[in-house]
Amino acid sequence: MLAEMLLSLNTLTAVPLTGEATDLGPRIVWVEDQKGNMSLEEFSESIARGEYKSSRNNAPNLGYMHHPVYFVVPIENQSDHHRFILNITYPLLDEVTLHVISDKTVQQPFTSGDHVPFSQRYRPYRTINFKLDLPVSAKAYLVFRVKSESAMQLQMRIHSESDFGDMAARESLVLGLYYGLNLVMILYNAFLYLSLRMRGYLFYVGYLALHLLFQASLHGVVFQFLFPNNPGLNDKMLWVWSCMGFVFAFLFALHFHELDARLPRTARAARAITWVHVVFLCLSFVMPYYIVAWVGTFLVSVVNSLVMVGIGLISLRHGYRPARYFTVGWSILVLGNFIYGLKHLTLLPSHFLVDHGMLICSSIEVVLLSLALGDRVNLLQQERDDANRALIDGYSRLQVEIDRREELEKQKAALGQEIRQATEQLIQADKMSTMGQLVAGVAHDIANPTQLIINSKTEALKNVTTIEERLNALLEGDDPEVVSVRTTFASDLTQTRSSLDDISTAVDRIEAIQSAIRNQTRVDSQPSLVQLRPLIDECLTILRSKLKPLRVDIECPEDLTLECRRSQLGQVITNLLSNAADALMEKGLERDAHRTEPHLLVRAALGENMVTIEIEDDGPGISPDKMEKIFTPFFTTKAVGVGTGLGLSICQKIITAHGGSIRVQHPRKLQGACFHIEVPVVALKEVA
Repeated sequence: MLAEMLLSLNTLTAVPLTGEATDLGPRIVWVEDQKGNMSLEEFSESIARGEYKSSRNNAPNLGYMHHPVYFVVPIENQSDHHRFILNITYPLLDEVTLHVISDKTVQQPFTSGDHVPFSQRYRPYRTINFKLDLPVSAKAYLVFRVKSESAMQLQMRIHSESDFGDMAARESLVLGLYYGLNLVMILYNAFLYLSLRMRGYLFYVGYLALHLLFQASLHGVVFQFLFPNNPGLNDKMLWVWSCMGFVFAFLFALHFHELDARLPRTARAARAITWVHVVFLCLSFVMPYYIVAWVGTFLVSVVNSLVMVGIGLISLRHGYRPARYFTVGWSILVLGNFIYGLKHLTLLPSHFLVDHGMLICSSIEVVLLSLALGDRVNLLQQERDDANRALIDGYSRLQVEIDRREELEKQKAALGQEIRQATEQLIQADKMSTMGQLVAGVAHDIANPTQLIINSKTEALKNVTTIEERLNALLEGDDPEVVSVRTTFASDLTQTRSSLDDISTAVDRIEAIQSAIRNQTRVDSQPSLVQLRPLIDECLTILRSKLKPLRVDIECPEDLTLECRRSQLGQVITNLLSNAADALMEKGLERDAHRTEPHLLVRAALGENMVTIEIEDDGPGISPDKMEKIFTPFFTTKAVGVGTGLGLSICQKIITAHGGSIRVQHPRKLQGACFHIEVPVVALKEVA
């Protein structure tokens, strides 16, 4: 019945199939299925009553339809082929069902579209295609039921098998060139970003990649290769690519034109449009698809490109040179969108430049935007060069300041000399403070009294000898009383000589103290070779009374020699020994009868170009909170009036001036504090 009704319609002129590509658009008619449940019989009745619409265009465009539409076109095979391929060039139609009616029979229907698994297509190609078998000279009706939330564009062509293969090869070549150009530009700009670390390149790479995915979704390539088993996902991802791509595009524009710094009002507007895309992207997952498609098409085809052109024109008006390429690039993309729209409105004839105008303009835009980035980098380099030249000029003008700096350096050297002199005076003052009480106690016993004792001892020895000679002369003979008297006097004189020997020993000790004090208090103008063991002994001699209650061990080679200022190094050792003795005496008040006597150890050794001196004790040690402060001037743990707080600070300055170092470390043998000193064997050229 259906076949007979359709075949009886002589008002519809059949489209002749000649073996070449044949457009079906000018002969196609359609009926809208307002309720969405129209059957083929009802459709044929509408055709019979003349309730249909027709188009004379090669590509009928019904826009966005909320309901299915039935299309019908009669064909007649006037070629010598019997197998054809029906190709629908718009790949975003959701569902297309084809009914072939011939010889008063209805063949099995075929369904395809991007809401149908890709595997159901006759040829594994990006566009919707069906196999069509039609004997030579036979007639048939092609009835399509199209349901789609995308724009209902129905450019249909019938190809022979060989012609379809040639067409697919040509289109694949064009698309391959387009995709290849975009991939090259993506890799090129990604490499520039990794090299220059400029965010503009990163944003541009993001825009290129997402725009390429958007175009591939429009062409059906994404559905073919990425989502062949996920019908409908291509529709959703189409606007994900688009929205995210223009988010990156506006970020690129913000960075490229430096809008935040140069045009803050334009920057705020660009950010607002960016957020519009983000909001639209989120809403696209919940809004009806035809609304998403309509709004998205308006944003992509009209608003975004025009806004980009506007940003470029504003930037150009403010004298920003790289905006030239930017503005021209986006203007060409606007032209491509305009050509694309005119083509689908059938206002432009089919031609290579028209059919592929969008791809050509998009490719030119990609190249021009890359050139714009390169021009911006050149401009930045030029500005940097100008800044470098200005800096060089500034350096030349600073020559006078450099001369003044040299003069200040001379003044600084003179001031340094004064500081060294003041430091030396401070060292001498602290030395006298350290040994003040010792020197005051023995001062009067060192000078004239010492010499008087020596002279008196010599005179007494002479008198004892004279008395002994005279007594022997007077008390001659063997008389018992005489012998007894002589023996008594001899015993007394022997005791007198023994007393004089004791006086001689005491005088030697006084002379040793006198020599030690003299050596320690003199100022050495230059470094000299010093034997370390005698120097340590002198320090012990000076501190003899203070160290008397202590056990002092010395571990120092007798022949250890170094080059230094003798008095200064002796001052350091004396100061450290005195501090150790104070610490041991302080702890000694807490010792009980079961503890050993306080112990002090002085150890010296020769290392590689350095002499190491360590002074350690078994006193209370140094607490961690005081460890960092002990070398700070005027820091002391002693009672007020006992210490000045300059001793260790001056010791550090002396050792540093000798090119050495002093620090506190954990003792190796005892349990108290340990000061570790390192001094070069050979003195520095100039020791402060």
